[in-house]
Amino acid sequence: MAHIALTNERAHPPVVTERDVAVQPGSIALDDRDYGWVGVAWFDLLYRTLNVQPSRFYAVPVLYPNAFVTSTIDIAVASEPVEIEVGSAPYTVLRCVVTSETGLDEVHYVTLDGELVRAERARHDVVLELESGG
Repeated sequence: MAHIALTNERAHPPVVTERDVAVQPGSIALDDRDYGWVGVAWFDLLYRTLNVQPSRFYAVPVLYPNAFVTSTIDIAVASEPVEIEVGSAPYTVLRCVVTSETGLDEVHYVTLDGELVRAERARHDVVLELESGG
């Protein structure tokens, strides 16, 4: 159980909202109000630490403290690597289907050493390609 206190500094006087939330051990705190680029960076870090393997399924427990909500992000990894091109560079990647009960629905392409190089958000018709800074 986690006790969360949020302060709304814009209210006059500031308003504090407090709740106890049942949190799974090992949960990662995310801010769902700023998923965009922050989320891409978070997934890149996650893949670098997960040691993603073909044909595996990962259920990552998360806490959205700003909404007092817990969830699970599901990552289903394809059985075989595929070849893709990002920019002008070829990559051998694993295709990861990423979903959650909070509406996340993406496909990520992750190198065998854990680098996120492409993220597709079909619902929004968006493809993000991440090139190494070299």
